[in-house]
Amino acid sequence: MFIVHRLDKETSGIVIFAKSPDKKLSLQNDWTNVKREYLCIVEGKMPKKHDVLKDYLIETKALDVFVTQDKKRGKLAITEYEVLETKGKYSLLKINIKTGRRNQIRVQLANIGNPIIGDKKYGSKSNPLKRLGLHANLVEFKHKGKMLTLETKYPRDFAKLF
Repeated sequence: MFIVHRLDKETSGIVIFAKSPDKKLSLQNDWTNVKREYLCIVEGKMPKKHDVLKDYLIETKALDVFVTQDKKRGKLAITEYEVLETKGKYSLLKINIKTGRRNQIRVQLANIGNPIIGDKKYGSKSNPLKRLGLHANLVEFKHKGKMLTLETKYPRDFAKLF
């Protein structure tokens, strides 16, 4: 098995493996055409009901990622979010990532003051689920000439808050 789509530790949801190195390369070479949708719970109320975050991210040798204004050193990260519900001190978001940078969703949401719950690395102060509040719920891509959609159910533990 060869990993194609992986998740951060404590993130739930869809992981994709290929049966061969050739299939892995084929999927990864077309990865910009893959739709990836996530659900996440963030701290606070979002500044807008819907927005597209565009930031340049730098990754250090220690694998820390942060936003930079230096377009020459950073790589563009584009994340689209939609607020599904706000309840108390948390907001439930649907996320579509247009690029695939390490920790992209986590860094960009923390950068606007709404870290994902349970994400101590990027400034979360609460952890009601006892894990990162991020779930990869949909991946859609072309496979053998046909569109393939992989989708998971809403995480049970998210229902504790929403």
